[in-house]
Amino acid sequence: MNLKYKTLVFVFLFSMFFLLPVNSQEAETNTEYSDSSAPNLDFINFFTENYVNHKLTLQEKAKNYSNFRLVTLSTAITQQTDMKELFVSTGIESLYNQLNFTSDIYYAPTFWNCLNAGAHLINHFTWNYTDYFEYDFLPGIYLSYKPAAWFYMTGSAFFQLKSSYIFDIYPSAGTIISTCPAFSVIFGFLPQEDLEIKISISSYDYFRYYLFFAPEYKLEAVYKATKHLSIFLSGDVQFVDFFTLSANFSSLTACIGISWEF
Repeated sequence: MNLKYKTLVFVFLFSMFFLLPVNSQEAETNTEYSDSSAPNLDFINFFTENYVNHKLTLQEKAKNYSNFRLVTLSTAITQQTDMKELFVSTGIESLYNQLNFTSDIYYAPTFWNCLNAGAHLINHFTWNYTDYFEYDFLPGIYLSYKPAAWFYMTGSAFFQLKSSYIFDIYPSAGTIISTCPAFSVIFGFLPQEDLEIKISISSYDYFRYYLFFAPEYKLEAVYKATKHLSIFLSGDVQFVDFFTLSANFSSLTACIGISWEF
């Protein structure tokens, strides 16, 4: 990482420190009456008791490539368990010629009731029935910051390891190993209680893990119809060769789905 990026990272983290809410009166009271020999961990929460949220999601996707001809339709089912500091998700997607399976887990303690930071791990399998099999392993870090009730942002950064088995040349060519970085940044807005809007940029999708860097720009709207039922729509556009002068439009994806929370 060169000096310019190191400086940007330092300035960002330094500014986040001063944005964190602090109750000075409470801090003074705790200092006055607390035992100075014991560490004060009031600013950090490792687990939130009695907070468990489950969600089942069914979604349909249609993906067009650069020639704007409909190429792939897919159906996916995902399950999520959210315990605030601990999040676990699994999902399976079916296309006409392949199957995808993803598991996503992170543990991120809460700091100052607005910041979460911790470890993030993703595993992904792709089985193309006739051509190849791929496995993606992504260990990394997770950050989430919610300074207000109507806005939040999350980010993840990974080291991606991709193992590919091409049926026509395996085992003579062995396993093809590729490594690269991966990242995702999401900005969430809640203009009203039953509506959520997300804007994101990512080098991967939940069921797609490209080599760096073919970014996806995504816009998603989630409407909470009832206490348990939500409906969402999303659209994303992907580019390839983004670090060169020949960056090109690659695909456009539309998605509709429903979620049931309990």
